[in-house]
Amino acid sequence: MLSRGLIVETSGNIAKVRIDEAQSCAHCNAGCMKRMIVHNIKVAEAHNSVGAQKGDTVLIEFNSQKALMASLITFGVPIIFLLIGVAVSSFILKRTIYANQSQILSMIAGLFAFLISFIPAKIYDGYLSRNNECSITILEKVNPPFQNLPE
Repeated sequence: MLSRGLIVETSGNIAKVRIDEAQSCAHCNAGCMKRMIVHNIKVAEAHNSVGAQKGDTVLIEFNSQKALMASLITFGVPIIFLLIGVAVSSFILKRTIYANQSQILSMIAGLFAFLISFIPAKIYDGYLSRNNECSITILEKVNPPFQNLPE
């Protein structure tokens, strides 16, 4: 997805870009868009390969398909672990001497599996961060600059 933004801060090869919400992302809640809300304005960190400076208007891109996949893994994997934890523990506990307490023990096992699932999710997040798989990239400087974004 392509969008325009205004550089508000730079640090090395990372720039904070203020994104015009009317142009893009108004409907999107992608997890990999590490955004902050500052005075109701979206600010995202972007890889600054073009050497843009504070005040420059830039064209930015992020891969919405990879962002969707990252969101699916981040939110889907824990739910799957929870359901598998409850189902497997319930199946096993019903065949033991703990059959009377199988529901509560299955719930505890599912919660434990849910908590454990954050380990692979965190590893995947680290992989995406290291490889810039789900990052926002500045493609080029654009003229004319924004006229409608407040300072």
